[in-house]
Amino acid sequence: MILFGILMLVLWSVAAHGRTWTVRKDGSGDFTVIQRAVEAASDGDVIDIGPGRFDDYETIWLDGVPVEDAYVYLDGISLTLQGAGADQTVIGPEDEDFHPWPGRDVFIVHARNTSGFSIYDMTLEHSPWKIVSAYYNTGSYHMSGCTIREGNSGLDLACPDGGGVEDCHFEDMDNYGVHTTNPTTFFFVRNCTFSNVFAPAAADWSPSHLVVSDCQMEGGRVGVSFSGGASGSVTNCIIRGFDNYGVAMNDPGAVTVTGNVIEQTNGWGMFIGDADQAEITGNIIRTETGTCLNFPYPNDGMVFEGNDLFRGQGNFAQTNDYWPYTPATYLHVENNYWGTTDAAEIQAHMIDGHVQDQVNMFVVFEPFAGGPVPVEQRSLSEVKGLFR
Repeated sequence: MILFGILMLVLWSVAAHGRTWTVRKDGSGDFTVIQRAVEAASDGDVIDIGPGRFDDYETIWLDGVPVEDAYVYLDGISLTLQGAGADQTVIGPEDEDFHPWPGRDVFIVHARNTSGFSIYDMTLEHSPWKIVSAYYNTGSYHMSGCTIREGNSGLDLACPDGGGVEDCHFEDMDNYGVHTTNPTTFFFVRNCTFSNVFAPAAADWSPSHLVVSDCQMEGGRVGVSFSGGASGSVTNCIIRGFDNYGVAMNDPGAVTVTGNVIEQTNGWGMFIGDADQAEITGNIIRTETGTCLNFPYPNDGMVFEGNDLFRGQGNFAQTNDYWPYTPATYLHVENNYWGTTDAAEIQAHMIDGHVQDQVNMFVVFEPFAGGPVPVEQRSLSEVKGLFR
């Protein structure tokens, strides 16, 4: 009975962890093409991919018509793709302008009808459409130790069971870095870097909940955004050099933004509209010639306090010509530090109903802090140093 129990334990352990299939360019593994390993695998298996560039792709047919191309296609199977390191294993064509067939969507990894899948320690690059797509009844997705670069969109996810991305680098993306949408639940982006990515992290539509923390983002259009009831948080990030907004909220759910450094040159620090459940505290928000805050719509219930704002040669805040809107609407941003204790100077750089005709939204900033709040006593360079 003891031997039988040990045997059952061993068999259960093997089944729980699945089988590992090896893919090697030099023919020393089970396969030389990733897709052949996928076709041989079962749920829970691991595809161990060795060094080299893997640029074999499959054409996906629907009712006799070619509809898309994918370098790895997972349909109805849950797998782990394990690389040899982001500097060794590469999936995608060598030429960033290569397109298998114009008019068809191209994916580096496309998953559908799977309870979940994971990708670790590799580079995924050069797709004119999406690097990783997880739609059509895909449960969850996890990624770490990867580089995602030179494509249209990085990760486009609709995963009801959530997941996360950590310790990854995204660069040169024409659209999203990480995009979550309905029915995604909890999804985290942690300790990642984004360079020249149009929109590094975005959550659209409830119940999508996106948690972004300890990330560095530089260059693009909008750093982190929440819209259509999507909720989440942005904490301990450095977000700088975006053409439009560092953080944008357009009719989101409950969103917390705290402990971040948001630096802009010409762009806006934050776009905050219909963000009635937003809590924005303890951030450094600065711009050289742009504006720190844009309030296009009322934000009844928003909490915005304990932040340090530096306007450079621009303005502190601006309300749009949301007119006619009656009665008068007040945007409460008291208890923040504006880099000065001169109320008249602060008011002079608030572009609201006081100085705009037919604008009935007003920024209320008094009382304000007489200096940096206690959690932000460090210099900006010291704060940046925390993220190096």
